Amino acid sequence: MKGKKFYALPLIIFLFPMTGIAADANAGPPRWEGAMGSGVLLQGDECPIEVEREEVIFQASEFPTNYYESEESAKAYDGTVTAKYTFYNGTEGDVTATLLFPFGEEPSYTYSVYDEETGGLVPFDDSHLREITVNGEEVEYTLRHSYYTDLSDFDAKSQFAVLSDTYFEDEFFTPDLPVTVYHMDFANISTSRFYATGLFSVDEEKTRYVVDGFNGFSVGEDGDFLRGNFYEGKSFAIIAFGEQIAEEDLPTFDLYVDHNMEQRVTGNAKLKYREHTNFKDFVLKNYYSVSSDVSEVDYYNAVLTSVKNMSKSYGGAYMGWPDIFNVSNVLMRWYEYEITVPAHGRVENAVKAPLYPDINLMTSPNTYEYEYLLSPAQFWASFGELQITVLTDSYLLSSSLEGFEKTDEGYALTLSTLPDGELSFSLCASENPEKITYRGGITFWEQYGWWFLTLGAGGLLIVGGIVFLAVWLKKRKGRKSDR
Repeated sequence: MKGKKFYALPLIIFLFPMTGIAADANAGPPRWEGAMGSGVLLQGDECPIEVEREEVIFQASEFPTNYYESEESAKAYDGTVTAKYTFYNGTEGDVTATLLFPFGEEPSYTYSVYDEETGGLVPFDDSHLREITVNGEEVEYTLRHSYYTDLSDFDAKSQFAVLSDTYFEDEFFTPDLPVTVYHMDFANISTSRFYATGLFSVDEEKTRYVVDGFNGFSVGEDGDFLRGNFYEGKSFAIIAFGEQIAEEDLPTFDLYVDHNMEQRVTGNAKLKYREHTNFKDFVLKNYYSVSSDVSEVDYYNAVLTSVKNMSKSYGGAYMGWPDIFNVSNVLMRWYEYEITVPAHGRVENAVKAPLYPDINLMTSPNTYEYEYLLSPAQFWASFGELQITVLTDSYLLSSSLEGFEKTDEGYALTLSTLPDGELSFSLCASENPEKITYRGGITFWEQYGWWFLTLGAGGLLIVGGIVFLAVWLKKRKGRKSDR
């Protein structure tokens, strides 16, 4: 039997915190979202490789914080999860498998540097927490990326489909699709600040567009109604994908001094110049950072996925500019590597990845929550024993799987086969954390206490003034009566 090649998705946890503004516990959001882990999934033909045993080790002796002041402090965090597999090949030939291993977005609570050129964040380097070994020897891997947001559940099969070594194409967007950028500004304006409204209409079968600078959009019978708040000297751009827009078909704008659009202002928008490119160059030159660890192909395909997932408004307009093109903060990270399991042989494969849990700030001390999907492991030819170890000095507050036992190093659970359902658990430095009531990230008294104090002080002054005035008038009236 000749050796065969397969593509597979091995079991691993991956956690992706929601992008947000880092802050301390008194000023930030009450919860920093992580993400769930996924299990094994096979793509293509049925793979004959069996998983005789798997051990999942959570190194959770230290928790991350929701804000790091420096790269050094961020790199000091050493939380990891390691999946150790014993693979067995019972066939007559060697089996080579390409494994794709998702381990999540870069968390928002690590230290990041803003890239002024692309408008995105320079990826945090957590490579010191990543390692893959086969039979004890470290092997090379390729870092891959795909578009992902936490607005929907992660589906490994669909995510596998968006990883490609070639540039994607769809019915409209192709790498060489013409793109025309119309750079516009306002001229002869009689006020420093104003509101602009305009109608715009294109044939969406031939042209799609986005408008940079306008924050209002609605659809009418005569076209797309655009609205924005501008100031003197501010420019904007209309980006057309597909056929060019004739200059006479560019929108004309009415200008107003007030948002109620009652008082008109003189002036209008005019075309400064136009720029011609294609869709691939537009994406890569404006939003892709050559200093990142993302390949050009992966970034382009992520942008195309983002554009296709964005709900398209009427008339060919795409809302959400520029986030549909700046996807650096919503990229799923993957390991891609190969293993070869010899005929009637075994291979020990260990995969280590950073561990980034949810951070629940609504308890004191904070609670850290993890989720691990076990069900995709059913796609292997067979699955044997599963051992789960949580290395921690903290308390296991809850778990979706029963049977965890306390050990000297943390908690452990051994299962003879794959369980029904998924694994989720939470850890905390206290066995009985106190719940905190938050209003926008701070306590009710911290947010409104000053208001009550001010109101109370003002009320006392007013009441005191009234009493003083009443007493003074009474005495004055008494003096007049004596006369």
